[in-house]
Amino acid sequence: MTKYKSRVLFDSGFSLLALVILIDFSFPGYTTHDQIIVIQKKRQEHYNPSKNFHYSYKAIAGKNKFSIDERFAKLVKAGDKIDYCISKIYKKVNWYKLSGSQKKSYYALRIISGFVLPLIALFVIVMVWRFQWKAEIFVFVLKTLLLADLIYLQI
Repeated sequence: MTKYKSRVLFDSGFSLLALVILIDFSFPGYTTHDQIIVIQKKRQEHYNPSKNFHYSYKAIAGKNKFSIDERFAKLVKAGDKIDYCISKIYKKVNWYKLSGSQKKSYYALRIISGFVLPLIALFVIVMVWRFQWKAEIFVFVLKTLLLADLIYLQI
């Protein structure tokens, strides 16, 4: 197999991976109606000279545990009924909302890992091949991020 063919196969594999991740986030999954058991608040330390910290929040509802943003965590309490959508392939929570509410909330890391990163990677890989861009290092970084994203989605 020539170097060109192996590169095409390699880039096609990463394009397919980005497309699968993008489809998993974009298409509706399984909507679940559950009751919040507890909201966990965890202090996250930054081990740098400034010694800063922030809080992360997780909701435990039924047999699912998922990250939520701070605004939503302060809005809900244990016993509230929520609706959330679980993706079909990777079984991650795409969005969540209070039952009866029309406003869906999205966890920022899920938007980045399921939509933004795969879309950028797919766009750049296609543009490199279509217009012969000289962006090998950028493509390498995006491929590495896609692999890290795949690992994140598998956990």
